[in-house]
Amino acid sequence: MIYYDQSPRPVLEALNAWASLFRGDGDGLIVVLHPALGSEVVLTAWDKRLRLSQFDRRAAAAFIEQFRGHGPETPSG
Repeated sequence: MIYYDQSPRPVLEALNAWASLFRGDGDGLIVVLHPALGSEVVLTAWDKRLRLSQFDRRAAAAFIEQFRGHGPETPSG
């Protein structure tokens, strides 16, 4: 899950582009409006969280790559 509130248009475009790339079972991304975050973007993966006071494309991409498709609900066979 990626939460945002008052992110600039280029940030929202990047987040939505990533969400459109990853739509598979167990490895999808969901981008959700979360009021009161201001310019902060928060990425979550189960009990992991990355809070970005200003969007950092590299940090966000690394977080997504590390956790996407590796959750407890991912089938192992």
